Amino acid sequence: MTTKTQLVEDHYSQNTDTEWQRLEKHRTEFAVTLRTLESFLPSPPCSVLDIGGGPGRYAIELAARGYTVTLVDLAAGCLEFAQQKAADAG
Repeated sequence: MTTKTQLVEDHYSQNTDTEWQRLEKHRTEFAVTLRTLESFLPSPPCSVLDIGGGPGRYAIELAARGYTVTLVDLAAGCLEFAQQKAADAG
């Protein structure tokens, strides 16, 4: 029997690229959310725990801005995707 947790994990693992592209298409949402996050964070360098960060778009951007980011997500596919995107970003 498939659990609700497994259904959620499967959905996000199978749709990781769609979620990544969603924020690419909706740049205003991304910019406003990022600005809001930064308004609550101390200036870098500091550590950030991104829980449920999906494919890592916010985590990667925060890392590029000097934060040390740890990304946690239920979906293994999202974590693999984020690792590859982070490696590509340097």
